[in-house]
Amino acid sequence: MRAIRITRVLGAPPAAVFRALTDARQIAAWSGQSARIGRRPGGRFEMFDGWATGRVVVFRPPSRFAHTWRVDEWKPGYDDSLVEWRLARAPRGTRVEIRHSLLPSAKEAADHKGGWVEHVLEPMGEWLKKRV
Repeated sequence: MRAIRITRVLGAPPAAVFRALTDARQIAAWSGQSARIGRRPGGRFEMFDGWATGRVVVFRPPSRFAHTWRVDEWKPGYDDSLVEWRLARAPRGTRVEIRHSLLPSAKEAADHKGGWVEHVLEPMGEWLKKRV
């Protein structure tokens, strides 16, 4: 199984980044697609109009969030992967670290590494800039 790690600084405080990451209305605002996020371990996790699904593992505002992750096109034999978010105050906003582990293949790891940046960090960061 493969794992990736991505670190970026977003120009907003940790509490604002956490809300943008875990509030379904805010996710819809920056992504343009629906989401459902349970606010406690075991709660449902769904993003991108149901393309990605899972369960919440850790929900600790404003610094930690973890959830399982499975996308529609994965083969039925693939296990769910795990996405862990760590947020920490940084001089220019929030240091965001994503660790995505248990990915089923090197191709999925590469695809997701680019996908987290292109489809989550960049649009969420741009949306947050307009609000802070």
